[in-house]
Amino acid sequence: MSDAPRKPFVTHVLHGARFDGHSVPVDVLPDIAAYRELVLAVARALFFERNPGRKRVPKGFEDGFNLVLRHITDPGCAGLPLERAEDPATAQLALPVADEFDEARDLIAATIAAVNAGRPVPATFPLWAAAMFNAFGGSLREGERIDLSGPSGTSSYDRDTRKKLVLLRETTYEDRCDVIGRIALFDIDRMSFELVVDDRRVAGRLDEVAEQPFAVVRTAAVHRGLLVRVVGRGAFDRHDRLTKFVHIDEVAYAEDEAMKAALDIGSRLRALGELQPGWLDGEGVAMDPAGLDWLARVLELVVAENAPRPHLYPTPDGAVLAEWTFPDAEVSAEFDLGRRRAEVVGTHVRTQATREADFELADVASAVAILDFVTKFGPDGMARA
Repeated sequence: MSDAPRKPFVTHVLHGARFDGHSVPVDVLPDIAAYRELVLAVARALFFERNPGRKRVPKGFEDGFNLVLRHITDPGCAGLPLERAEDPATAQLALPVADEFDEARDLIAATIAAVNAGRPVPATFPLWAAAMFNAFGGSLREGERIDLSGPSGTSSYDRDTRKKLVLLRETTYEDRCDVIGRIALFDIDRMSFELVVDDRRVAGRLDEVAEQPFAVVRTAAVHRGLLVRVVGRGAFDRHDRLTKFVHIDEVAYAEDEAMKAALDIGSRLRALGELQPGWLDGEGVAMDPAGLDWLARVLELVVAENAPRPHLYPTPDGAVLAEWTFPDAEVSAEFDLGRRRAEVVGTHVRTQATREADFELADVASAVAILDFVTKFGPDGMARA
């Protein structure tokens, strides 16, 4: 199609600090594809409006609309001139209306201008297409805008314009979200969760997330004090309140230093090592330093294989109790620091069925046995059982 004739269609001029010096971040490029889909949808609507007896557009209708980005222009910002290229394979087709795509472009520009001015949108604009503005301009940040410059003039398009356009028909609009809250619900069967944000429950799905974000949600559902940060795309109502997560890019523990310290194996064992004889109302023996070093290596090996970090507690006789809590099970392991042994008990919460095992941990590599026991009671292990 390099030799196909082209004609100017529209220029998207990007304004904002990210676009200085002709720079166009790659995350902005999907907006161009979304704009093409929007023009295509409106053009189809115009065709059917003028041809009420037709159920399909003519063959080659969509293939005849090809947009080409050739170069970046405009100093101090980034101008993206889009040209319409004619496909030689469809050049000979006699479409019922040759300029429906051009009309769709102008109608979209007029609709944007009307929303900016607080006027009713043109009656010929198909309101069902308003939701498609969710995808167009989804990469824009605060203070950024796109000026759409075409034969009918220039229309400015920013995040506020986009919100108003989507809400012409929809009850929510989509935007980037980066929020912190606590997990209130985790349903492993439905692969869903709810995060409490500003005293409101926000639902999301975990179908497409990686293993690590899934593990964070699972752990935070048990340890309710953990703060979780969710980054992605959400649906917002007219008052800009987040109502649900549409797509999740990242889930991580928020910067809660107290909770991070509580789950950090090294710092927690160092704290246990500072206990003096008689630390429990005159009773309680001090911990064996060499035994604590050994236990640190054992537990770090366990969590390195994606097992959650346990809560660690001292026992009066100088042992260390590790506890893992899952949505449907609990596992506790009492480590004898002197004899390098562990007594482990797992309990299924619903049935109260238990499993017990004693492990001789002559070397750190023996921690694999502990790992196998713990993971069998976790969500993944129970799902395989």
